[in-house]
Amino acid sequence: MLELPALDRATFPRWLAYFAAAFPQTDNLLVRDHGAFHQAPALHWPPHVAPVFLPPYSPELHPLERGWPDLKDRLADITSTTLEEVSQAVCRLIQAYSQTSLPSLTGYAYFGQAVHAARHTAHG
Repeated sequence: MLELPALDRATFPRWLAYFAAAFPQTDNLLVRDHGAFHQAPALHWPPHVAPVFLPPYSPELHPLERGWPDLKDRLADITSTTLEEVSQAVCRLIQAYSQTSLPSLTGYAYFGQAVHAARHTAHG
């Protein structure tokens, strides 16, 4: 997890580099909507990270949109008095997701099928 002061064209390349460094041994699809911050000029895509654009105005297709309600429900039980406490609570909650619980919330079968098809096409 990487918390940045903003989500904009200046910080997205930094996040992308962090993400790529965190998963250097795997091929990764990064689902993107059409947010302005995803349109950073001169954006360099690492070879093991590929963007997948969703159709415009289709938040129901974005895997993360299925995870927000669960995170919000968990956060509702936490009392915090400062922004720093809220930030720490969110970090703890996100880090508590396991490699099986997060995909069960955010997974779509068609992403796995797309990866399989892309690998099959790339390797003959």
